[in-house]
Amino acid sequence: MPQKHVVQAGETLLTIASVHRFVDWKSIWDHPDNAGLREARPDPMVLVEGDEVTIPDKEPRWERVATNQRHVFQLKALDARLKLLVEDELGVPLAGARWTLTTDEGSKRTGQVQARGYVECPIKPEWREATLTVEDGKLSLTWHLQLGDLDPVDTVRGVQARLNSLGMLDGRLTGEVDVETKKAIEAFQRRHGLPVNGAADDAQLQAALVERVLV
Repeated sequence: MPQKHVVQAGETLLTIASVHRFVDWKSIWDHPDNAGLREARPDPMVLVEGDEVTIPDKEPRWERVATNQRHVFQLKALDARLKLLVEDELGVPLAGARWTLTTDEGSKRTGQVQARGYVECPIKPEWREATLTVEDGKLSLTWHLQLGDLDPVDTVRGVQARLNSLGMLDGRLTGEVDVETKKAIEAFQRRHGLPVNGAADDAQLQAALVERVLV
């Protein structure tokens, strides 16, 4: 019988699928009982604390095999990837720089920033925190990441979190458009040639933030 999962802070559909031992998060997301959630949250990797996700029953899979022989079955792993755009303080992509991603449990990934400034690498669904260091010989930049912990962009907290990721806000996630948040929004709008109004619910602002901050 399907059960309900109440989303906790920092959870995405990928982490929820991992907890319930599904090898494909789409089998959860596409369940008819999640139609309302799909409409409210177009991106399954950006959920809000308190959202309810219906977890369907798992369907058994049957295989025909010969008796009196040894058979090996390999379980498919969930595909989780991290993708970030990294730039210097002037907005110039750090293409070619070396990056190191270290998780709170000590796991490490390394690589080179892609031509357009992207860092992309496979990660485990259960990873929740990591530190990203980018170095190119001239500078060294470090970010502390809370993996998957991002509210939708159509919420004030979602706007604040993305501005914080871009280094334009001091980390506050108040859920209110205070003076500092309004200034950060206006600065972002000026930088990207958008109408300057300081409004968190501006559709052009939200679209530009989604483009600049990937999850």
